[in-house]
Amino acid sequence: DREQAYEKKLALMENASPEALLVKMADRLHNLRTFYPKPGKDTPWTKIQETIALKKTFRNAEEFYPAEYAILSAAIDEAMEQLADKYKRRSILD
Repeated sequence: DREQAYEKKLALMENASPEALLVKMADRLHNLRTFYPKPGKDTPWTKIQETIALKKTFRNAEEFYPAEYAILSAAIDEAMEQLADKYKRRSILD
């Protein structure tokens, strides 16, 4: 089921290398920037909530790549805000 797959994904990311986490951050940023809702698929709100949960794991890259982490983290925050604004929802980072 989908929830089990998501839990497994989070568990695998806990042990991922810092480099892999930076790649995942860049991928998530791209996903947020190019998100388009499709009937029966993820909503903007589920994508944003997933990203907030993933950001905790992404922090594992900060110690090794602080500048890259800071840039990607800020860009992800901005992309979440833009996605929320696009679909007329209050700020998700407040």
